[in-house]
Amino acid sequence: IDTYISTIVLNYGRFMVYKFKDFDDFSQKSFIGFWDPLGKENKLKFYSSDVVTSDITQSVKNDQKLLFTYSVLEAEAWITKLIKYLNPFEFLSYLRDY
Repeated sequence: IDTYISTIVLNYGRFMVYKFKDFDDFSQKSFIGFWDPLGKENKLKFYSSDVVTSDITQSVKNDQKLLFTYSVLEAEAWITKLIKYLNPFEFLSYLRDY
């Protein structure tokens, strides 16, 4: 997004989002918030997310839709979900500090 690299890391029952310009700068200071697609109180188990893009680069422009897939363990079965955002900035507006 813009000239930044963003990465989403599974952390127990939620995702942590990091933003940085260069992999040498990646650190805890790069953390920008939690993404909780099912809400903060979610008790289900997640499997890591993936960004759906038109090609292998997995880059997203500022005005493109942002699509994520992630899996949830529900009643002992894995269910894959798709969540859509109008653009990366809508996604970023859903990040939380808690």
